[in-house]
Amino acid sequence: MTGLRRMVRALAALTGLAAASPALACGVELTLAMDVSRSVSTKEYKQQMEGLADALDDAEVRDAIRAVPGGVLATVFIWGDKTQQKQTSDWALLKGG
Repeated sequence: MTGLRRMVRALAALTGLAAASPALACGVELTLAMDVSRSVSTKEYKQQMEGLADALDDAEVRDAIRAVPGGVLATVFIWGDKTQQKQTSDWALLKGG
């Protein structure tokens, strides 16, 4: 399974597939920033995606998210250079599921 698919699966498990609005009350807002510039090789990109998926799937991270009153509102943001930045996912409320 690719790192991106694993990351999406991990995010889906943590959110219970429930999208959230940025106006939603939460305990923490988290932006996961991913470097996709030309200086990042395909191998390094894969490592970023797999590392993020591993982190979101880690029991200690899930426990930490569960411990935040109101949950963690998270989004993914990528950048390539000073003119190429993009939010790639809607805000999602993570509850550590």
